[in-house]
Amino acid sequence: MADDQGPQEPTDDLVTSRHTLGDMAYTVTTGRVVLRREVVTDGTFDGHVASAEVFLTSYTLDGE
Repeated sequence: MADDQGPQEPTDDLVTSRHTLGDMAYTVTTGRVVLRREVVTDGTFDGHVASAEVFLTSYTLDGE
């Protein structure tokens, strides 16, 4: 996505939902996590730069 300021830095984007199947309750989390690397110039920390994006899906049993 680009706007008048140039391309925007990617951000983490996670969605969580809760479900019940019979007497079992569980939580699902899915989305994107941005991996970043540190940028150092002449020994000075300049910040983080996005280097990859990972898509994930997680199922966890509630109450355990």
